[in-house]
Amino acid sequence: MRIIDAHIHTNFNKKKLADIARINKISFSLKGLKEEMQKNNVANVVSITDHFELETPIALKEITAQCKALSSIIPCVGINPDKISKESLKKTEEAIKKGKIKALKIYLGYYHRYVNDKAYHQFYRLAAKYSIPVIIHTGDTLSENAKLKYTSPLSVDDVAVEFRGTNFIIAHIGNPWIEDAAAVVYKNPNVYADLSGLIITGSPLEKRLSKRLKNAFYYIDDPSKLLYGSDWPIVSMKKYIRFIKKSIPAKYHKNIFYLNAKTLFRI
Repeated sequence: MRIIDAHIHTNFNKKKLADIARINKISFSLKGLKEEMQKNNVANVVSITDHFELETPIALKEITAQCKALSSIIPCVGINPDKISKESLKKTEEAIKKGKIKALKIYLGYYHRYVNDKAYHQFYRLAAKYSIPVIIHTGDTLSENAKLKYTSPLSVDDVAVEFRGTNFIIAHIGNPWIEDAAAVVYKNPNVYADLSGLIITGSPLEKRLSKRLKNAFYYIDDPSKLLYGSDWPIVSMKKYIRFIKKSIPAKYHKNIFYLNAKTLFRI
């Protein structure tokens, strides 16, 4: 079965991610990524580069260079609401036109702004114009400086209603607020969820989270609304693929692991 991983990270110089990768015995590099993709039949990955101090569009040059080195990468760039210059929207649109940006990322919690902050509105409209999805970080974070009050998946309902022409992806299916995320996905035709970053496999929470994910799947009742994602290198692709396969009925694997992302990212 071919797989599209809809949520990985390729900011290879980020110490926290490099440390986690080392603990997991993962080669956190383009070479390591390519090898892990080949071993697990992963055809494409949606790559997110988290450099929170940079101006919008975040790390465009870096992700463009990575795409040239590994063509199976689908580039996603972040929006820094604190650093939007007069040229930011223009640069973002030009890059989308050239195929250098295939998705936008909103980092709730890491930036202390709500998802419906006016700074983001112009980018939601831009995403609608060019039919690219907006990935929204929700739930737990890797930073002690992030503020969880901004990360509720319920807040995505607000922008989903206001920007019906924009497709939104709730990252991490809102974990730990999985049921809230499921309600937003179920209610809104333009909202999806990726299943990344739910666990570090082997933890005591694995069985509990698998059960909650199954419940969310049946609550949403639409196999076209969920996307496989691993959050690599926080977990190995092999282990996470196994976890999701256990949590989702086998007859829907092709949708979750491949077809939904293929359609949404227009691969």
